Amino acid sequence: MIQHGGLANGDDRSTVGTVVPHSGTADLAGLSGHATEARHGVLTLTYTFDRQP
Repeated sequence: MIQHGGLANGDDRSTVGTVVPHSGTADLAGLSGHATEARHGVLTLTYTFDRQP
């Protein structure tokens, strides 16, 4: 799950997001990271996995 938000000031806009801690299940357990939106509807997710045995 990604929690996201944004700011707008006229035409100047920014959107950010964060992977909600401990929200990944099954193959996504241990997922963490953040998202940025380069343009409307195009997200880039930078993530890591903390796999525990």
